[in-house]
Amino acid sequence: MAPHAAEFDVILDAAAIAVHVDRLANEIARAFGARSIVAVPVMTGAIFFAPDLLRALVRHGASIEAIRPVSISSYGQGTTSSGAPLVVGLPPRPAIEARHVLVIDTIVDTGATIEVLGRELDGLGATSVRVACLLDKVVGRVRPVAPTWRGVEAPDRFLVGYGLDAAGRFRSLPFVGAIRGRDHHPTAADSTDHLPKR
Repeated sequence: MAPHAAEFDVILDAAAIAVHVDRLANEIARAFGARSIVAVPVMTGAIFFAPDLLRALVRHGASIEAIRPVSISSYGQGTTSSGAPLVVGLPPRPAIEARHVLVIDTIVDTGATIEVLGRELDGLGATSVRVACLLDKVVGRVRPVAPTWRGVEAPDRFLVGYGLDAAGRFRSLPFVGAIRGRDHHPTAADSTDHLPKR
C-alpha cells in the first residue's frame, strides 16, 4: 500500500530541497574553483541527492572528472549494527590518487560512515576529501567528524524519503519526512550512516 502524506511530518519539501541543493552546489563550485572533482556518492541513501547535486554543480561551473559511487554496509538485514561500517566497491587507487574527492551523502548522523570512508580515501592517496550532505544530524554525532558543507541541521527524529528508508520503505518519497510515532525506533536500512542509530 502506498504511503499517505498524513503518516509523516514533512521536514523538507521538494521546493526546499531544491533551494538547498542549489545553494550547496554554488558554495562547493566556488570552493573548488578550477580544480577537478572526483565525486563519491554514498549509495543507496544518496540515490536522489547525488544526481541533483551533481547536475547543480555542473550548472555552477564545477568540473566533475569522475563519479565513483560506493556502498556502505553496517546493518545488513538486521536491526542492530554489525560493527564499523564496511565500504563496498571502493574505487581503485588510480581513480583517487592525487585528486580532490567530494563525498556526497544525504545524511550525516553518527559520523561513522564519513569517518571510515574518509580514512579509506585518504589511504588511496586523495589530495583532499570533503563531504557534502543535505542533512546534518549533529545530535546523533558520536565520531569527531563533520561534513564540509550541509544543507540544514536535521532534527532528532527518524527521517525517511529522498533516498532515506526504513526497512526498504519510503526511499522514493519526494520529500524528507519523519514518520509519526517512530521517532526513536530506527529499523533496518541499507542506506548511509545508520550506526548505531541514524
